[in-house]
Amino acid sequence: MDRRDDVRRARGLTQSALAERAAVQQADISRIERGLGNPTRDTLVRLADALGARLTLAPGADLPP
Repeated sequence: MDRRDDVRRARGLTQSALAERAAVQQADISRIERGLGNPTRDTLVRLADALGARLTLAPGADLPP
């Protein structure tokens, strides 16, 4: 598994199911998992909540609002 999708897959979720739970577009999840684009803080928080995961940022990390 790629680290970008291992939590989703471990939870038995498809990209579409996660998108529905997190109220984001499936295409956004696909881009994030492929390492493309730059998700907003809101998107990351929604995904973490939908996955029941903790969102931890590296010191000095700068995310778009």
